[in-house]
Amino acid sequence: MHIQALILTRDEAHQLHDCIASLNGCVDAVTVCDTGSRDGTVERAAALGAECLTVPWEESFAAARNAALSRLRADWVLVLDADERFETSHRTRLRARLHQASPAETALPLEIRTYTRDLEALGYVGTAPADIASLGLHGHVSELQPRLLRPQRGLRYEGRSGESLQPATATTPGATAVAIVHHRRELEAEARRAERVTLRVVLSLRQFLDTGAAADAGLLGALLCEHGLWRAGLAYLRTAERAAPANATVHLRTGVAQWRLGLEEGAVRSLRQAWEAESGQPVIAAELARALLRREPTAALAEAGELLEMALEQAPELDLAVQQIALWHRRRREFDEARAYLYTLLDRHPEHAPALRELGVVALLQDRLGEAEHCLRRACQLRPEDAEAWNNLGCLLERRGLWSEARQAFARAARQHPGQASVLRNLCLAHAACGEHEALCRSTAALLAASTDTEETLRSLRERLLEAGWVEALQELESWAVAARWLSEPARIVAADPISPA
Repeated sequence: MHIQALILTRDEAHQLHDCIASLNGCVDAVTVCDTGSRDGTVERAAALGAECLTVPWEESFAAARNAALSRLRADWVLVLDADERFETSHRTRLRARLHQASPAETALPLEIRTYTRDLEALGYVGTAPADIASLGLHGHVSELQPRLLRPQRGLRYEGRSGESLQPATATTPGATAVAIVHHRRELEAEARRAERVTLRVVLSLRQFLDTGAAADAGLLGALLCEHGLWRAGLAYLRTAERAAPANATVHLRTGVAQWRLGLEEGAVRSLRQAWEAESGQPVIAAELARALLRREPTAALAEAGELLEMALEQAPELDLAVQQIALWHRRRREFDEARAYLYTLLDRHPEHAPALRELGVVALLQDRLGEAEHCLRRACQLRPEDAEAWNNLGCLLERRGLWSEARQAFARAARQHPGQASVLRNLCLAHAACGEHEALCRSTAALLAASTDTEETLRSLRERLLEAGWVEALQELESWAVAARWLSEPARIVAADPISPA
């Protein structure tokens, strides 16, 4: 049996040594198919003992892969990218599985583990602490992809980007991974990563414009969301969702995008559709539970608990499920149980910022202020973009009477999440406590713009100022609110010119 590796390249000279080295003893030959490198990729490949092919770049990854496959005559082809590494301990497993393959099997899946620093990535699984140094990053997301192919069996790739193997029936549904491939693109230089992302987005957009197909809209939306362009991605995902009502993956991605954007009702709706289309999937269960827990009613709490129990039973390694079951216990005021799950997560990944943030909240609720401050400051340090961590830190500092520091934390949270009413209300109180009356009025304007019930919001804020004894701040706020027509003069709590106490 002859097994040949196929590596598609363009300016990948720096990646080839490690990629080809990972294939030693696994394949009988390596072919590098280059699409126009200018960095010596072809020469480097030849020096490493690989056969080299060149194909013209037609702005389509599928076209390049098909051109290369048409020239190969091996029994099996193992398809890799230059920034991927084959799991060397699976060499024997690979050959054994190929020897057992039936004539009807034309494509077999590998598990592609894409390593990332994004703890919120869909399906994120933390890396064991002992393996972090060798793998380079703290966690990964997994996907099964058909990467072992029988050439000359009518298999073809389709799609400019996010290319798929056709016919779709080439891989048996439910097939298990033959081996693992490690994908570590995030370790590349920022400029190189940006170049790759731009190319993929442009090609995906052209693919969608070429076809107008829902599947291509979904791929483009997923790619945009993967790189943090949530609003743009959601627009394409919604197009795909409307056209593919039974596609669980599209509903899942749409729900996650809406959750990231704070569209909670839409997130729950899309995630329920994903669950109905493919119930039993741990990732869907965990994401739906997270969306339900954001809403807080008792019925949602009970449903979230059932979903998380199922997710953890099937996938105990799923970080999101562990994190959310801790939140579930905290909402039920079962603080010891919440701490146990959070420590499990932190044992796996000591720098898991969301877990540190949640542990800080639990400690704050238990009045363990020193522990709470340590956890929340560390969470803010690890993820300075986390508005919730800054808001929680502000609440802790407020509890300690450190209003100036609390105001800085709330202001940081408000910059990260400008439309969050709870954060803006906290910031208003901090301005009042610090005697920053003009800033109080500006923040109140932002708070009222973000509130669904402006009258109740303003009333509640005024009563809180009065309760705290910040009468001067209340006077300034009410004068501003009357001038801005948020409040009528008779509805003031204090007079415009209060008489100073004797």
